[in-house]
Amino acid sequence: SILNNTAEKFQMQDGKGSADRVAAEALEHLRKVRAHLADAERIAHVGSWEWSVKTGEFYWSDQTYRIFGLSPEDFQPTYETVFSKMHPADQPGVQQGVEKALSVSDSYSVQFRIIRPSGEIRLIVSEGQRELDDDGNAERLYGAVWDITERSLLEANQIAQSQKMQTMGQFAGGIAHDFNNMLQVILGN
Repeated sequence: SILNNTAEKFQMQDGKGSADRVAAEALEHLRKVRAHLADAERIAHVGSWEWSVKTGEFYWSDQTYRIFGLSPEDFQPTYETVFSKMHPADQPGVQQGVEKALSVSDSYSVQFRIIRPSGEIRLIVSEGQRELDDDGNAERLYGAVWDITERSLLEANQIAQSQKMQTMGQFAGGIAHDFNNMLQVILGN
């Protein structure tokens, strides 16, 4: 592991090892890894989250807050407050997905709409994993959330464009057929 490699490096440097230096290097490495993860989430428009089923505590990455149009200073995620940001029509489906993940399945994937504070509606996908405690009970759920609104709109536009082209093709074929019939009459065939 990275921490073990760091410890070995310091032990080789001074022969004794320095717990303070090892800890400082490990913390610096952890800070860099977290910064890289935050950058990757921001670039990919994917957030991460964790929910402790036993304590009710939530963790949201900065990108998750951005996806929901919220800030850590103004919003504390709890089971109830997270659901309050979902479109009411989608809440039962998400609830079923969560209940299934807690009791039956190790993972889940749900798609739902959220309503941002501005009133804007966004289409979200959340995928997660369940972690069990030593007694086999759900201890936590964790996963990723991403905003697929633009992708969904692009797909809908492509389908609509394809349908328009199909309609235009049928229309053009009909006109060509009618023109051919009229031409046959004129030519006397």
